[in-house]
Amino acid sequence: MAENEKTAQGVLITGATGFIGSRAAAACAAESMRVRCLVRSTSRLGRLRGLPIETFIGDVTDPSGLNEAVEGMDLIIHAAGATRGTSDEDYYRVNAAGTLNLLKAVMRVRPGLRRFVYVSSQAAGGPSSASSPRKESDPPKPVGAYGRSKLAGEAAVTAFAQRLPVTIVRPPVVLGPGAHELESLIRLIRLHVRPVWGRRSHYVSFIDIEDLVRGILTAVRHEAAAGETFYLVADGRLLWDRFFKILAGRLNKWTVPVRVPVRLIRCLAVLMEWHGRKSAVPPLLNVSKVREMNERFWICDGGKAERLLNFYPRVSLEESIDRTVRWFDQEGFRGSTKDSMRMDRTVLRDCISSRSVESRGEDANCSSSRKRRDCK
Repeated sequence: MAENEKTAQGVLITGATGFIGSRAAAACAAESMRVRCLVRSTSRLGRLRGLPIETFIGDVTDPSGLNEAVEGMDLIIHAAGATRGTSDEDYYRVNAAGTLNLLKAVMRVRPGLRRFVYVSSQAAGGPSSASSPRKESDPPKPVGAYGRSKLAGEAAVTAFAQRLPVTIVRPPVVLGPGAHELESLIRLIRLHVRPVWGRRSHYVSFIDIEDLVRGILTAVRHEAAAGETFYLVADGRLLWDRFFKILAGRLNKWTVPVRVPVRLIRCLAVLMEWHGRKSAVPPLLNVSKVREMNERFWICDGGKAERLLNFYPRVSLEESIDRTVRWFDQEGFRGSTKDSMRMDRTVLRDCISSRSVESRGEDANCSSSRKRRDCK
């Protein structure tokens, strides 16, 4: 074995096939770390292709294989998480119980771990007020099942803070190359549609994936990060309408605002939840998610990370959007061209129907059959 292989730090990354985890794996590999990725047997490994990493088949919800996954590791970046589910239990099984399983495995076989970083979410802290961005010291007030389950995961991590050097990071909206969540928005704008949620302005915080991964690695290394929670934020107060206009400008598309009635979306969420329970397929939308979407202010303060970690984001909103669009232009959308055209027609029809329903004040039934994975 080469000398650098003997001394290189070993890092275990969970959720490594997801948007954040895969970029963290690439960044760690670029720094000559020994990277081990915990992946499920059903995971698609496309995002990890070509990286000098080790893949380990396992699942945070199954404690039986976690001892071996943790063995020999110096660092852990826990980015696995359920973002969709057919019930609250689906979220808690991964985000809370899964996190606890991993921590117990660390204590059994690697109690001298140098750092455990839990990638939580802004949703764990909950929405903010109009005048005051949410800070780490504010009492958490999650409004949805996802946020509550991530907060439960944070509680599990905090319970081990006296025995392990743990750090929690809470990303807001994450943009950048690989952000498939923007796919539907880009499709809508290419159809000249700019969706407007409800009748009030909405504000969010955002960070580019490059800055987020750099922030995570800073939390891994920095002594001051141990035992702390951080919001990692680039733009603390972004108006959604401004985001859509910048995105439309980058796509060189004029758009027509289409107001999406909140009442209609709630009805759709109820139907999708029902279908999800019947089919055991996590729905794209549920009532809990609508509750989160209905909050006007999802803004947070990144000042603590600046003060303690000297962490300052480098990627602007305009640059992040530009890089994201270029990535879609190069990589293409998921699915075949035929499927993409069919989806475009469906999206446009649904938007026109929504606008028509709003103007007439009538009820409508909508459905969606597109399936998505429940874990990052």
